[in-house]
Amino acid sequence: MSDRKPSKWGKVGKVTFIIVLVLLCIVGGAYSFTDIPSASRAYERNLQAAKDAGVAMSSEDADRIRTVNEEDNAASLVLQAEKNFAELDKQFQNERQKEMSRMFEENNYRTPKYYTNDARLVQTWKALEPDFKLLEQASRRKTLVFKYDLRDPYSSDISDRGRFKHWIAIIVQKAHLSEQVGDIVEARRMICTAARLATLIQEDAIFDSILKRISASIIVQDELAKWLRSHGTSPAWRAAIRDAATALDNPFDLRPTFRIHHWASQFTTEKLVGWRKGPGPPDSQLDDAGPSYGSTENNVQLLRLIPRFGQANVSRVHEYYAKALKSYPEDLWDLSALHQHMAPLTTSMEGNALSIQVAQFAIPGFYDFDKSMARCAARTNVILQSLAILEDGHPKGVLPLDGHHSIDVDGKPIRIRIRSYGWIVYSIGRNGMDDGGNDDAKSPKDFVVHLPK
Repeated sequence: MSDRKPSKWGKVGKVTFIIVLVLLCIVGGAYSFTDIPSASRAYERNLQAAKDAGVAMSSEDADRIRTVNEEDNAASLVLQAEKNFAELDKQFQNERQKEMSRMFEENNYRTPKYYTNDARLVQTWKALEPDFKLLEQASRRKTLVFKYDLRDPYSSDISDRGRFKHWIAIIVQKAHLSEQVGDIVEARRMICTAARLATLIQEDAIFDSILKRISASIIVQDELAKWLRSHGTSPAWRAAIRDAATALDNPFDLRPTFRIHHWASQFTTEKLVGWRKGPGPPDSQLDDAGPSYGSTENNVQLLRLIPRFGQANVSRVHEYYAKALKSYPEDLWDLSALHQHMAPLTTSMEGNALSIQVAQFAIPGFYDFDKSMARCAARTNVILQSLAILEDGHPKGVLPLDGHHSIDVDGKPIRIRIRSYGWIVYSIGRNGMDDGGNDDAKSPKDFVVHLPK
């Protein structure tokens, strides 16, 4: 019988093995408590639900959804006007022109009198007239769809993302100048062009186009509120205001945007996690296409080592868009129902769950859209209610229009109040509170129409 003592290194090996085994058990146990296993197991189910919802599963699908009859598409006319303006802008580099450009960029189109007597700026307005005609023609088309590479959120026919809003401000500025000199024909032509374009941009069905519609509509609504106060007793001016407000009175619909952006979110997630299964580009294209995501891409590198991390995040993308389209309110005017529909979607992309670490980056911030859309719709309701009150001849303290036209942002009726200076009709502002029709010039809290006496 051997009396050889066990090797020191043999003991170390056994201890090391036990420690590694324990660590693996701990890691495995911790992994099982994450949402990665459940999310990855649901991949096929979520993918099928997304397909059933009719989302874009590839660049070809997205292009197919966005294909329109070019005779109905206003994009080429808008782009031509943009090109002309860019060339014209280079010709006027004096200080006044720079100041005017800053005014447009800041949407400070409310104080144009300072510029009306400047000979160079009069020349500018005349030079812009062909573009105004192009944009008026564009506003009468059925749709507005630009070329857009969904793999790159910064690609578009529009050279500057703010250019569309910039154009709306210029058109409204021209309408304001015409209103100031009593030219109702030109004022009506310009304000209706701006209103139709503001609504038409949503046809582009891109996340950014919804924001453009909201911001462009606000510019038009602010101008119409001033016209109601100044010219509300005139039938001719009320008709002009009604035409523009009616153009704005069009429901929002996020469904085309959801269908389009599924592909953009799927592509971004697959690119970041380095994982793909099912529809999409060949794996070799994932590293080359689209933009670089900088620090986000670097932060994901370690997470990619987690088993099924990529599959889980892509699964959550499919799940999000499938749910976004399922049970979407049929009544597009029911923004309260839309808010209830969007709330759980927003919650599903909040927090630190591993299965949404990339998905929440890849999915655009739809979470606040319903509130912004409700504010925009309520402002139009204020204008239409004010027109109806003026048509009745005298405010009676009640809203003449019912249905969706009576709804404010918070779901309550549009406000109408009597003040010492006269009647006002208003909608509450961003703070969600009724501030009594506060439209202080320095810090307005509500959107207010002052009815003329």
